[in-house]
Amino acid sequence: MKHVVIIGRPNVGKSTFINRLLGENAAITAREDGVTRDVRYFDQVWNGKSFRICDSGGVVYTKNPKNPYQSHINAVIESELTKAHTILFMVDVTEPDHPDDFEIRSHLRPYLNKTILVVTKADNADRMRESQVFFSYGFSQMFAVSAMQNTGVGDLLDAVVMNLSEQEVVPEDRIQMALIGKPNAGKSSLFNGIFNQPKAIVDHRMGTTRDVNTSIITLDNHRIEVMDTAGLRRQRNVTDTIEYFSIIRTEKAIERADIVVFLLDAQTLLTDQDKKILGHILDKNKNLIVFVNKWDLLDRNDHTRSDIIRIVTHEMPALADYPIIMGSAVDKHNIHTLLTTVIDVVTASEHRVQTSELNQFLERFFASAQPPSKKGKLFKVFYATQIGVRPPRIVVKVNDKNLLTKPFLRRFERAFREFFPHSTGVGIYFDFQSKVPRD
Repeated sequence: MKHVVIIGRPNVGKSTFINRLLGENAAITAREDGVTRDVRYFDQVWNGKSFRICDSGGVVYTKNPKNPYQSHINAVIESELTKAHTILFMVDVTEPDHPDDFEIRSHLRPYLNKTILVVTKADNADRMRESQVFFSYGFSQMFAVSAMQNTGVGDLLDAVVMNLSEQEVVPEDRIQMALIGKPNAGKSSLFNGIFNQPKAIVDHRMGTTRDVNTSIITLDNHRIEVMDTAGLRRQRNVTDTIEYFSIIRTEKAIERADIVVFLLDAQTLLTDQDKKILGHILDKNKNLIVFVNKWDLLDRNDHTRSDIIRIVTHEMPALADYPIIMGSAVDKHNIHTLLTTVIDVVTASEHRVQTSELNQFLERFFASAQPPSKKGKLFKVFYATQIGVRPPRIVVKVNDKNLLTKPFLRRFERAFREFFPHSTGVGIYFDFQSKVPRD
């Protein structure tokens, strides 16, 4: 799927533009203690063509930025720029001579052929006229928009998708699997245990101690890239700069992974921090397996296994839709089962639902179930389409997504999982979008 990267200094309207596309107030740049998140990804469909919007934090290229992590953030965004299909450079119509904009403009010179200048906050006729001064920036394409008023957004999206193909990207033959959990949950032990398996073809590509260690194992003709990540702990406990960057890399590994294996300690099970990390993974709709490690320290029997599953699913009911495997990294118990389950889940997540079948499901479901109306406004579904796999990504165009309540969405997901084949472990991503009217 082609990437469309948004770049601009802080407070030029990037988040407002994203919120207009999503039809909600998404927390685009939120990170505890005011540290900007690297990049957020949102899948979009316009004129039947799909693309991925990459929303970056504010870019500052001055030598002494206020944010101590700014140089790292800039480097991450630079990586996105090099592989972007289209770059949206956003500027504020009320500040035509901002020095930070000039710095970004200079930095974008190598990408002139794929950059569109977007002049934001053009929410009245006077500001539309004032936007003409930005032609001096030297970009061949420029659009004046107001995300708040929904002016110019449709024309901009037309330009974005003009040269995009409707063909979906076929997933690569390698499965990317991230080992995630708190410190001392046993991730490195499991990583080592995996690569001591007999009859495995191992390709080592090790990183630094604080980085993500990566190796590839081949099992049943499937190549699995295993990522051993840094342990995640509470943000208020993270004071070391190196540890901060290792956590950033771990979060990037979650983003990149086709499937996450989350490790729980069999003796402590779900702590508050475990729940927080799992909630973060579930919010990203990742394919997921829970591996209850250190099983060797308990009585290994069916009764104990049933008790653990009951406790875990009671504490987090959403985990009932995902495999929970008991094992031991030290004893290598159930590691082979874990890997075969990884293959099964990822294979299931590659299933594509025909658009006609998908819309027939929606018609049947909404014929018998409707979210409550608000102020007399009734919910309407226009159409749905699957725009990706690993995990399945379903875009549903509706009249007003704000009419959907959390209980109704849970009911919808339960019904869809019964419709979708082999859905256990599959992190299905539903993107309900309020239809953006043309200007």
